[in-house]
Formats: sequence, structure tokens, C-alpha cells
Amino acid sequence: MTATMHPHVEDSTDGLTTTSADRAEEVAARWAQEVWIARARRLAASAERAVLVFPEVASARFAIDGGPAAPTVDIDCTVLSGEDTEAVIETITCKVVADLEQLLDARFATRRINVQVAAEPVVPGIGVVELA
Repeated sequence: MTATMHPHVEDSTDGLTTTSADRAEEVAARWAQEVWIARARRLAASAERAVLVFPEVASARFAIDGGPAAPTVDIDCTVLSGEDTEAVIETITCKVVADLEQLLDARFATRRINVQVAAEPVVPGIGVVELA
């Protein structure tokens, strides 16, 4: 006895017909989303390292979520008070965010930016330099 299958039908156990093309589209969409997430994480990590170059930046955390159609950015930074504080804050909130949008080829649907200004150095930790 030989079973014959229609080449375009892969699964119909749930009453719905799924074609090979449909399955391929699902796999491609999942793969594209995973690639986008990995890229967003790398860009967020790069942005963190970029702003930590400023001696005024005591700590920084960037996260990019969502998807290609509606990405979101979440930024938490602590900046030490000084003569360049305003310029550093503007760089973080305007220039770095604009650069991330350009690299993602999408505008952020949501931006949550929290920049705290500390009068004194914060407790040393990851990304924080102890001032003597």
C-alpha cells in the first residue's frame, strides 16, 4: 500500500491546511526576528560602551526591544555634575538615539530615557570609574 500526499500540504491535523510555502514564511519570519533581536542587542551594547567613554558618564544601560516595525529604546544613565554635563546629556539623548535609529533603519516607536545627574561619584561598579 502506497500513501500519496499532496506536495503542497504539510499539516492538516488541526483542520487547517498549512502549505510548505506558509511554513517557509513562518521560519523566515522567526529567523528575521531573531537576527533583528541579536543586532539590536549588539547595538545597545555598543551604545553603552560609546557613552561610557565620556568621563562624566558614571553608568549607562541601553536596551532595544520591540521589532523592526516598532522598536523601542530604554536608556538609564548616571552623569556626574560638571561643566560638560549638559553637552553629554544632549549627546546621549539626541545624537546616540538618532545614530541608533539610523543603524536600525527605523524610528523608535517609544523612547524611555532616564538620565540622573549625580553631584558626587557613584559607588564603583561595572562601567564606573572611581575618582581619587
